[in-house]
Amino acid sequence: MEIEAAKQTGAVMLFGEKYGETVRVLDIGSSRELCGGTHVQRTGDIGLFKITSEGGVAAGVRRIEAVTGANALAYLQQLESMVQSLAGSLKAAPNELNGRVGRCWTSPRAREGSGAAQGQAGFLAG
Repeated sequence: MEIEAAKQTGAVMLFGEKYGETVRVLDIGSSRELCGGTHVQRTGDIGLFKITSEGGVAAGVRRIEAVTGANALAYLQQLESMVQSLAGSLKAAPNELNGRVGRCWTSPRAREGSGAAQGQAGFLAG
């Protein structure tokens, strides 16, 4: 549908979105929105799906951003690499990181002290 015709139907345009001249109009419950996104025939066509961010865009409206397929796999592999690197730096198993990092932040000795603690803070910051 042409974007001007879609607007005349009362479809909502989300702030900050960029739409082309041709858009889809989706009716979901009582909401009618313009959609410039990708659509698939079946959810299985998407493959791996990882939400990367979520937030409010308007009153009662949430927005999610995600990666799918090969991009989702690459994203998760990058996260796994960061977890393994942090685990190595802290000499901890990945499933022990939450407690170990918590102790680093609450221990005055760890905050002030060793080069290892300073390296950990640098890793966490960047």
